[in-house]
Amino acid sequence: MVVASAAGEGLALIVNTAAGTASTWMARRLAADLPEATIIETSAGEDLAARLRDAAADARILGVAGGDGTVSAAAAVAVETDLPLLVIPAGTFNHFAADLGVEGARDALAALRDGEAVAVDLGLAGSRPFVNTSSTGVYVDMVNARRQLERVLGRRLAEVVALIGVLRHSRPHELVLDGRRCRLWLYFAGNCRYEPPGMAPVYRPDLADGWLDIRVVEAAVLARSRLVAAVPESGFIHGKHPRRLVVYRR
Repeated sequence: MVVASAAGEGLALIVNTAAGTASTWMARRLAADLPEATIIETSAGEDLAARLRDAAADARILGVAGGDGTVSAAAAVAVETDLPLLVIPAGTFNHFAADLGVEGARDALAALRDGEAVAVDLGLAGSRPFVNTSSTGVYVDMVNARRQLERVLGRRLAEVVALIGVLRHSRPHELVLDGRRCRLWLYFAGNCRYEPPGMAPVYRPDLADGWLDIRVVEAAVLARSRLVAAVPESGFIHGKHPRRLVVYRR
């Protein structure tokens, strides 16, 4: 059940200081804004999932300040414990918060105080929940390389340069797809439909559409030299009963 919390009553908020912009200063600022909340700092090397479960045990609302990895961990615990989740974007990219429409702590705290929330989908890769994507192959390496280049080259050119660089040292990954063992250059599963099509999906218009966005490039039909110009095979899997997560949003 979603509840309004003007001063943080019933809220246990984890601030992951190992994430991008999260810090002790942020934890102190949030403690001042939410005097009734329990604010817990975590750092690199700590068991984040365990700290989240401990925090959730006595809470009515679970909150987290960190990046997308931190949010995924918190989402899993929130679903397990049937608690609404407060997301304060404090990572490097904050893709989930951006698609949710939460630009910063001010947006999140305003929704908390007003008791406004939405239900969003939560993807599953095996038993591992994810809020954004689950992927392997050259996609993962390409995204990491692109992020280092795009501020200088721009996104589109950075994608091409990053992919060419990654391909020099990459090999296809072996996965079982639809019960068939195959070699893939790229496997991408998005929690809800992503835009645009192709190898560089960026955003989701809807976080509760019940779909998994599947994109693959098979090595058997595409040589390394042609991958730069490739468009992945795409498909969507609709879940009649997707797992849902309740998140504060105005």
